[in-house]
Amino acid sequence: KGQASGFCLEIIGEEGRLDVENTVTLSTGVGRSELLDLPPHMITGIPAYIEELIGVIENGGELLSPGSEGKKVVEIIIGFLKSQERGNVRVDLPLPPGN
Repeated sequence: KGQASGFCLEIIGEEGRLDVENTVTLSTGVGRSELLDLPPHMITGIPAYIEELIGVIENGGELLSPGSEGKKVVEIIIGFLKSQERGNVRVDLPLPPGN
């Protein structure tokens, strides 16, 4: 068995490409790439959110992604499912209460 796959991101722009996997590589032309330093002990995903939440509880402030934003995402996903359930028709947001 190989390693479990993790987060991977590729951003392509007019002047180069940024690849983020286990490392961050900046490519600015054919054969010209640079490995960028990551901050030490970089935490991502759910552990990063938990660390942020604890920091806000202990020190005050606001979350980068508050629960209200998460609620909007869930509503969009439910909208996708409702659309499919109804034959791929348009579903207006916000959804009526109880949906």
